[in-house]
Amino acid sequence: MPPISPQGSRGGLITAVVIFAILFVTSTIFAFIYSARATRSEEDLRSFRLRYNGIVAESNLQGPEIEALKAAKDAPASGFGPNDTALTVALGQTRQVATLLSGKPDVTAATATARQALNSAKDKLKGVQGVTIGNDLASAVSTLADAIVAREGQIAQLTTQRDATAAEVTAAKQQQEAMVAANATAVQEARDQAAATAAAAQTDRSSKDEQVAQIEAEREAERTRAAANTEALNTQIAERDSTVKNLQSELKRIRDRIALLRGNVTNAVIGQADGTIIRLPGNNIAYIGLGAGDQIAPGLTFEVYDKSEGVPIPSAESNDLPQGKASLEVLRVGSTSSECRITRTTPGEQLTEGDLIANLVYDRNTRYAFYIYGNFDLDQNGVSTPGDANVIKQLITQWGGRVGDQINVNTDFVVIGAEPVVPNFTEEERADPVNQKKYEDAQAELNTFQEILNRAGELNIPVLNQNRFLYYVGYYDQARR
Repeated sequence: MPPISPQGSRGGLITAVVIFAILFVTSTIFAFIYSARATRSEEDLRSFRLRYNGIVAESNLQGPEIEALKAAKDAPASGFGPNDTALTVALGQTRQVATLLSGKPDVTAATATARQALNSAKDKLKGVQGVTIGNDLASAVSTLADAIVAREGQIAQLTTQRDATAAEVTAAKQQQEAMVAANATAVQEARDQAAATAAAAQTDRSSKDEQVAQIEAEREAERTRAAANTEALNTQIAERDSTVKNLQSELKRIRDRIALLRGNVTNAVIGQADGTIIRLPGNNIAYIGLGAGDQIAPGLTFEVYDKSEGVPIPSAESNDLPQGKASLEVLRVGSTSSECRITRTTPGEQLTEGDLIANLVYDRNTRYAFYIYGNFDLDQNGVSTPGDANVIKQLITQWGGRVGDQINVNTDFVVIGAEPVVPNFTEEERADPVNQKKYEDAQAELNTFQEILNRAGELNIPVLNQNRFLYYVGYYDQARR
């Protein structure tokens, strides 16, 4: 092997160094270029995010709503082009909805118009029975449409009745005209016959004249009867139209009056306290801020409620009647205050000055009207008797209330007894006259009971059973006695 020349080794090393330097410089240049481009891309991305971050979040760029917008763009006759974005479709749909609501593509104006229309519909239909407007425009439109359809149905029914009556009148007129024409034909025939035979039978002329006179009289009588029938039918139509109009006006007047006079009567009256405890000297004695000038009398009872919680109002469906803190009975009446005996206290409760007192019957400014019906069981022995109803009436009159003998718009409360029970007799048992009489009497009492409930419901009068009445007048213990 020949020896390596030092000259050749140095030349190869120099060549390698030069190539390495060129490659290093080249890679450095590429690195600078890549870094510059990466920096520019990051700046563009940052600028893009700053520009569109306030319009749409990245988390909202995907999901079923975006897919629905894309599908709406591609739908036939959508009005959108293939290059339109999902945002363009969403804005277009928003303008379409706004135009549908207010006739203008302004979303703010459309929202205000829709809210104003909804509130206006609620105000106008507030007192209309059976029509309740929802809190969204779609349900409000549907409710109004249903109400209009119902009214149109009523109008159509009345129109059908009117048309039927008119058809009867038309038929009667046609029948009358046919009879008149037939009579006229008969008269003419008789006259022709009389004229033809007049020359040959002069003696028969008087008879023929009598026949003609009779036919004419019958024709005139028939005309008179037909005219009277027509007039009677026209009168019936007018009376029926007037009756329908009067009934509609009366129904509207009654509904308007009830709507104005009776709102939420139960809560408004029962939830209001009559006074407060002003002093607690001890020895089961309490003083209340009601005196002789407040129409108060000894023996009147009150239920006591916490001053911070107010008078509780249980729902009409609930049988759970919460007790107050205590029950009071008026002993002595002073000029501005009255001394009361504490007849009951709820365990764990402490009376304080300022606690509220309430009695359903009592009111310092007015006398409530009550209607009492049914049998009551004040001693809780399972037997309802009519005599206990007199006890309730005495309590009401003793405490300043009025007891009426019928239900009308001036009645404030109905106190009703136990629901009558109809005996479940077999056919053989009902064959006994005594059992039949018991069955008929019980059924009649039940019918009257239901009529009273229905009448109270029509007039929006609160109905109280025995326990609820005693609870609200401070006799809650007696309800459980």
